[in-house]
Amino acid sequence: MVRLKVDKAAVDKKSRFALVALLTCNLRLMENWRRLQEQGWGVVVDHESTMILVAIQVIRAGGILNAEVDDDFHSLETRVPADRLRKCNLSSIAATTALNRETVRRKVQNLERAGFVVRDEDGGVRLHPGTLQKPEVMDALLSQLHNFVRTGNELMRGGVIRLATAIDER
Repeated sequence: MVRLKVDKAAVDKKSRFALVALLTCNLRLMENWRRLQEQGWGVVVDHESTMILVAIQVIRAGGILNAEVDDDFHSLETRVPADRLRKCNLSSIAATTALNRETVRRKVQNLERAGFVVRDEDGGVRLHPGTLQKPEVMDALLSQLHNFVRTGNELMRGGVIRLATAIDER
């Protein structure tokens, strides 16, 4: 496995370069989420609401990154059964996003009216069924990955990150 390492000495010397590269990446990533909303739902929500949508997915599917997952669930084309996902509620969203709970409640209501999320009887919040299977989501995913790789390559060219060596692994 290839591992990357931050070169702290290079960051100290090239901190402005690293900051601009990461801020540029953040802008590209945010624009991709905006474009997905526009193309997939015909409506664009504010950045806090976008952060809430991202948080819902991270909270519910976060365990998938650290667990063995059936091959069937590796692709977004296949819906993961609800019982394989974590519960998500207003409090967990507030904790994840650092937004206050009342703001989260109000924005989740707006997201529900716009068709982005659904509320469960037990107070749970989840993305509207079929959301991740929209073709626009796969397009956004590919665009996000390209932006991530582009930024990584820029940071490597600038010497701010590098391939880790066996010495780094000790």
